[in-house]
This record gives sequence, C-alpha cells and structure tokens, in this order.
Amino acid sequence: MPASFQAMMDLVFHEQIGKHLAVFIDDVNIYSASFEEHMEHLEMTFAKCRKYGLKLKKKKCKFACERLEFLGHVVGTDGLTVDERKIEAITEYGELTDVSQVR
Repeated sequence: MPASFQAMMDLVFHEQIGKHLAVFIDDVNIYSASFEEHMEHLEMTFAKCRKYGLKLKKKKCKFACERLEFLGHVVGTDGLTVDERKIEAITEYGELTDVSQVR
C-alpha cells in the first residue's frame, strides 16, 4: 500500500518534484526562495490536491516555515543538516578503547 500511494503522489506532483516540492509517501514539502514564490508554489500544490481529490490534514500542516524537521534531517534557510537529536547517542558514546566495545 505505501508503495502504491507513493507512486500515485509521484504521478500527481511529477511537474513540481525536484523543482520546489519533495514527496515522501504522505508528506509533501514545498520549498521556495522567497515568501511570494512560496505562495505561488502552495497554490499550485493546492490546485493539484483539489483536482485529484487529495485532502490535507490541518494538524499535520505547517506553512511558511524557515526550519523543518523531516526524516532525521533539518531543512532550513541554511540548507540541509542532520537532526542532532537523532545522532546524540552516537556522539555522546565516547571513544572505543577495546575490541569488545567495537563488537
């Protein structure tokens, strides 16, 4: 089922993917260089949703964010970085000192 849904989303948004939109199953992320451009990208996306009968869940929506956590990464005006909380256990583990710790 997830693969079928992803395929459908790829078909619906194929003209936008990679230009200003990224889709992962039911998550749609829209990125833009300016607020005005973002409004245009949102309208294009909403039009596609209306055309194909896709519904948005209000509590899952965030609009015009400068920073967004997504799939273990942080996407923002500075680009793409790793979510530090996701690698905290590894970075705080310390240096390995013997073979048994490496195993």
